[in-house]
Amino acid sequence: MHLWKYSFAVALLVSGCQLSKETDLKYLEVDVLSAGHGELLQQGQKVAVYFDAWLFDKEKKDQKGMLLDSNRQRRQPVEFILGKNAPFKVWNEALKQKRRGDRVLVRVPAEMAFGQNAPRPDIPAHSALIFELEILEKM
Repeated sequence: MHLWKYSFAVALLVSGCQLSKETDLKYLEVDVLSAGHGELLQQGQKVAVYFDAWLFDKEKKDQKGMLLDSNRQRRQPVEFILGKNAPFKVWNEALKQKRRGDRVLVRVPAEMAFGQNAPRPDIPAHSALIFELEILEKM
């Protein structure tokens, strides 16, 4: 398996916001874990994705902390229109120039995730996230 790594230097949503001290993650990072052979995705196209979501933990080798959710385990892909209604806005950026069948690892800085909001008691405010996304070949 080949690993192509590149980082997106994406502007923070709020000018001058402070980076989380819990992580050193500053930008949205997208690693292609395995390349698909399908068509290149286009904005406005319907896509189906399996995902796993973890809290970012810089102390762990794979940086995957507590598992937050996994539709892969439930075998229930999430479908959305790329660029319009992704469950997380960063998925629109992370899936640009990707193909059906691609598997990507997405590291999301706290400010681009939930920021100062804690959506559940087990997710601290200012938490960075990691997603593993698999773009399904067929919907």
